[in-house]
Amino acid sequence: MKVDYSEIKRNLKTTSDLVEFCLDEFPETRGSDKKLALKVWELQGFRLSPEKQAMFLKVASYETVRRSRQLLQSKGLYMPDPVKTAQRSLLGMVHRKIHRDKKREADV
Repeated sequence: MKVDYSEIKRNLKTTSDLVEFCLDEFPETRGSDKKLALKVWELQGFRLSPEKQAMFLKVASYETVRRSRQLLQSKGLYMPDPVKTAQRSLLGMVHRKIHRDKKREADV
């Protein structure tokens, strides 16, 4: 019997809610971040064919790719564009200032 999760999904407002639901309802997701991601995405409406799911489970995970890049860059190799890095840094400072200002206004 196919279960309709549409009503359940409406009550799951955050990613943490979805993750907790999947871990509770689908024990096979507890030992695999990739299976967990596939299930969360499925509940969000993103579905892959069984063949694409099998391929997804075989390829390097996002986290492995990110950590590998981080390790190489910690050695000074393959650094990002300095202009884009400066832009991101400036944008971060602007966002932090806006957040601090809003917090100060709320405290007054």
